[in-house]
Amino acid sequence: MSTVTSLNKKFEFLQSCSYPRYDVSKRICAHIRHLPMDQAIHHLFTQNVRPNLFISRIILSKECEVDVYENLWDSLLPGDLDGQACRSAIHVARRIENSNFLRKVGAHVAAHENCQSQENFYNMIHGLIDAQCFDEAVELLELSHRKNRIQGSELGRLFVDCCRQCHFEFVDRIFSVLKERSLLDADMLYQYMQAAFQAGKHDSAHEEMIGFAMAHPASVDERHFILYMKNYPDFLQVFQAYEVGKAQIQERTSHFYSCALHRANQAANYPSADLIFADAQKSGNADQIIRHIYLAGYGDNPTLKLDFALKVFHPLSHLVIIDDKKGETPKVDLHGFSHGSGMLALHYIRDHRADLWNKPLIIICGQGREERGNYLIFRESLITYIESTWPKAHIDETSKNLGRITVTFSPSKMSKK
Repeated sequence: MSTVTSLNKKFEFLQSCSYPRYDVSKRICAHIRHLPMDQAIHHLFTQNVRPNLFISRIILSKECEVDVYENLWDSLLPGDLDGQACRSAIHVARRIENSNFLRKVGAHVAAHENCQSQENFYNMIHGLIDAQCFDEAVELLELSHRKNRIQGSELGRLFVDCCRQCHFEFVDRIFSVLKERSLLDADMLYQYMQAAFQAGKHDSAHEEMIGFAMAHPASVDERHFILYMKNYPDFLQVFQAYEVGKAQIQERTSHFYSCALHRANQAANYPSADLIFADAQKSGNADQIIRHIYLAGYGDNPTLKLDFALKVFHPLSHLVIIDDKKGETPKVDLHGFSHGSGMLALHYIRDHRADLWNKPLIIICGQGREERGNYLIFRESLITYIESTWPKAHIDETSKNLGRITVTFSPSKMSKK
């Protein structure tokens, strides 16, 4: 007979035994306190003693196999376990990570007032979250909230852990409890928005950010606006958030502008893109990234004419790396360029490196990645632009390396658009 089967048989027998007198119980507790589980149960078996509350506390703190522990719990339940015994059971249940057993202990805590300490509520809810028993965790959270048996600091720790596990329904409920108790801060709002956007609950993130910003305008900082601008699907709302952030945040970084600018280009809302870029210039934040993003709209943005686009591009001109080793075909590397800034790099070469204009030039554009949906897209857009802008250019596409093309441009100058 296996050890597990033997212990389970002994549990069944102990159920028919009587509880010990106090002096016997005290002697048994002293004897089994440091014994392994199987030896402790065997001692009770030889004494014909049913575990009382004090003995149960000791037994529930010992290591054993999951099946044994679950059967032990079922055997001990008629003994009306108290909070200390439950605390031991919760500790072991979390350690062995058995969801069924966690549910059983959680149900006992919910049903027995003497087990509902702050510590037991916190550890039990945390254990249920770790085991992804979210429905049971929500029920226990509601109960602890009604009875005011869980502290704000414990709620905050639970909230952070839930945000990491991205179970939004539970995150949303804890957030509501924190809000009811006036315990929210800017970090919690940011974590809530992250969880909401990851769960596709865009409106929840929108509503909570607006509500928190109205109540605590000084607490909503740049990171909240950047997170919102990156993730909220409606660009009109994004642009409104950009305007509010611009007015409210005293020291803005280029990241603030780049997020708004990228969304404007995505929405093909070029008037907004023009305004955002002008704001970035005015605030001294028009760095290389901002310029690349803004120039990505070149060719589609009707207000972005070539003359102005080249002025915007000029600070990027040093990035046009030309390798002109003796006896080799010159190369220009456009890695890291947006489609628009890559096109403008060709105009820069035309205007500033006339010696390369009449002979073959290798343009390194990269291949992109299929999983990102941009495989060969830059290559194709460059070829299309060259063919339409310089019709006499000769494009050699025979290279086995699809991340580069060889072009011989026409010596004749093209009239500017």
